[in-house]
Amino acid sequence: MNPTNLSVLGNVAESPQQMALEQGPQADRASLPVHNQVLPPMEAVDGSDPLAPLQNQMERMETKEEDDEDEDEDEDGEDTDMDEWDPDPPRPFDPNDLWCEECNNAHPSVCPKHGPLHPIPNRPVLTRARASLPLVLYIDRFLGGVFSKRRIPKRTQFGPVEGPLVRQTELKDCYIHLKVSLDKGDRKDRDLQEDLWFELSSEALCNWMMFVRPAQNHLEQNLVAYQYGHHIYYTTIKNVEPKQELKIELERVEVENFCIVKV
Repeated sequence: MNPTNLSVLGNVAESPQQMALEQGPQADRASLPVHNQVLPPMEAVDGSDPLAPLQNQMERMETKEEDDEDEDEDEDGEDTDMDEWDPDPPRPFDPNDLWCEECNNAHPSVCPKHGPLHPIPNRPVLTRARASLPLVLYIDRFLGGVFSKRRIPKRTQFGPVEGPLVRQTELKDCYIHLKVSLDKGDRKDRDLQEDLWFELSSEALCNWMMFVRPAQNHLEQNLVAYQYGHHIYYTTIKNVEPKQELKIELERVEVENFCIVKV
């Protein structure tokens, strides 16, 4: 091989090492000043302290803890005041006193230490008479009587009437008295010869038909009462308009299935 070529190859092989050696110290010398420099303080873009939000949050938490401690101290103080309260001596039983389980004692009214109770009242229960009212009817709270919510056509049947059967001498004051005819075999007391009447004064024993009032004249009348089997029904004899009161005949002579209606 030509010596000239060898020298060229040698130069090529040694050149990278020599360059690396020559550049190494320069690179080190160039990097040293960077490591020796003092890092500038951390600042936000706008020049404010980046740790300020964290410090503010910690200050707020400390303030809240102090407030909670103050509230606890106040509550402790209140409990202390209540502990100093002297309970009343045991009272003899009085149905008008209000019992306090915390004090294990009764008081004339509200407990002076623990305050009033939190009552939940019972739900009101309708009587049998009011609960049996059909949905198309309503009872006027002020005027009394039964009224229609919507138009009721002629030949509409209501009933039957519900209530205890009594002698005429046992009837009480009510809107109407209805006489019912019973065969001797249908009577509880088979020796009883008197006529029986529906006693329509108790809301607990009767249905809504006890609230139907008698008409003062034939123009007001829109119902008739008649007996069918052992029961009495009301039937409309004309169309009943909305908000119109249902009124039965004042008196009818007992003919066939019609029953006597008296005030």
